[in-house]
Amino acid sequence: MFYFFMILWSLASIATIVLFLVWLTAKVSKKPSKTKGKSTLYLLVASVLFLVVSLVINGTGDKPMSTVSGDEQEKATMIIDANKFSKISPDELAEILGDPEAKEEWKYDSLNGQTYDAITWTYENGNQEFLFIGGKVVRFTFYGTGQTYTDDEQVLSLFGITPGPNITKTEDTGAAMKYANASMKIDEFWLVEDSKPNSIGTVKITYDSRYF
Repeated sequence: MFYFFMILWSLASIATIVLFLVWLTAKVSKKPSKTKGKSTLYLLVASVLFLVVSLVINGTGDKPMSTVSGDEQEKATMIIDANKFSKISPDELAEILGDPEAKEEWKYDSLNGQTYDAITWTYENGNQEFLFIGGKVVRFTFYGTGQTYTDDEQVLSLFGITPGPNITKTEDTGAAMKYANASMKIDEFWLVEDSKPNSIGTVKITYDSRYF
């Protein structure tokens, strides 16, 4: 509809100019025509009307109005909200994500010199892993499937992380980045890129750093 009215506006404008020149020539030759003068005026009004209608259609009619709120748009761009898994129990995780695809019980030899009874739950074809120690999620590991990011702030937001006041970057090699005290619920955020720059390879989100 926008282009249709723009064509009408163009034709009316051309016709207005032509009739105006004819009327002006008759005026100069002292043979004015009231009919040509009125026709010119009518075409000018029609031209303006077509232009206004075109602009209104272009501004509103041809552009679908978004019904998505700001919060919904933010969630739509988020890979996963990692905050909700912080130190929750297996039952609480099952309520959020359902039963896991696999469970594994094992002994975790920590760098702190301790050995812990650990349980790993996996989801999304193994692309999401949850490590339980002491009956709570202490680490969430995400394996990327082609996702990319633009900068550090944006990649944190992809996991629902709002940087805390004490956030500190402790590693930045160009292919990996690590943040300590990432937020109130996350002790550490560690990302290792995939083969391409700014691609998400492996992300380890630690909720309780005492075990690592």
